This record gives sequence, C-alpha cells and structure tokens, in this order.
Amino acid sequence: MDELVTQQPLGRLVAMLAREFAPRTASVLQRHGFTEAGWWLLSELATAPAGGLPLGEAARRAGLGASTTTVLSDQLAERGLLLRQRCPGNRRLVIAALTDAGYRCVAVVRAELNDLFTATYERLSGPERDTLTRLLTRLLSAAPGDTHA
Repeated sequence: MDELVTQQPLGRLVAMLAREFAPRTASVLQRHGFTEAGWWLLSELATAPAGGLPLGEAARRAGLGASTTTVLSDQLAERGLLLRQRCPGNRRLVIAALTDAGYRCVAVVRAELNDLFTATYERLSGPERDTLTRLLTRLLSAAPGDTHA
C-alpha cells in the first residue's frame, strides 16, 4: 500500500476498518450466494425508482463495469431476483428492476448485515453516526484521482 494510505492516521484507520468489515460482510454475502459485486448491483436496484434503472445507470451507481453488470444481471435474473426488459422508448436500453423475490432477498441480507454490525455502530452516538456518514459520503463522492475534492 501507498505510504499515504498506510502511514497517515485517517488512511490507516479507514484501511483497518475496511479490513475488519470485509470478511464479515463476505461471509453473509457468500451464505446467500452473492459476490460483493452482485450484492452492490442488487442493492442499487433495490433503491431504484419504480420501474427500475437502465442497466448502464445501475452499473454506474454500483461502481461496476458494463460487462460485469451484464453477467451479474444474467445470474440474478436466473435466480428470479431481477427482471430485464428493453426500454419501449429506446430499444437499445435494457431496464433492470427487482422482482418481489429480489426485494425480499435484499431485506433479509440487509437485516443480517445490520445485525452483524449493530454493536460496532452503537459505539457511536446517533449524532456521531450521522456526522461520520456525512463525512464518509463526502469522501466517497470525490471523483477518482481528484485530490482537491
């Protein structure tokens, strides 16, 4: 790892927290048959407006490549968790939307993840959690490679 990430207090703490959270998250996702990328796609579609999202937009929101998203959407559709259809107004666009089974699956996995991390999150007060969420969101919203965001 880059010295800035591993030696600076903030970077080191973020890396350590990610290292602690990742295996616990992975165990829940694996138990439900998801890769991390598949879960991100499913999660983004769960928060999509009624009618779903164009697959390219879902990929962008989930931080995934187009080909990865296509493969994952095939797998999720085979499992009955999402539907894909051509956009009536633009046949080049594929719209992806969760099925009822997809929404139920997301609810179950989110509940397990929340249960897994509740004790960790409760170390902070409500206002502290809100502040940390706001700050981390701001860090994540910076463009990749943008050091001045």
